[in-house]
Amino acid sequence: MDHLTWLGWWRDGGRAALEAQLLAHWDPLDVRDDPARHAEYARTAMRLAGRLRNGAGAGHLADVLAAANRELGVRVNERQLWAVATEIEGWYRREGP
Repeated sequence: MDHLTWLGWWRDGGRAALEAQLLAHWDPLDVRDDPARHAEYARTAMRLAGRLRNGAGAGHLADVLAAANRELGVRVNERQLWAVATEIEGWYRREGP
């Protein structure tokens, strides 16, 4: 897929949908109910988006989530992050561009 097609998808709702996935399945800071803090996950969403666009699987996505947890000062639970990464990978296959 070309970059412009992917970028159009990202701007037309892909970004918001990925951020919603993070809030629904990951949310290590428990900000789901505080919209003013949702932007705290924007960097992680961007990192995941790049990996997804390049075909990364759940293992690579889990690594991104683990790194984000460490940056946020949150305990890393490999099993939980693998489950979240698998969910996000499946979502992207179903809903991505």
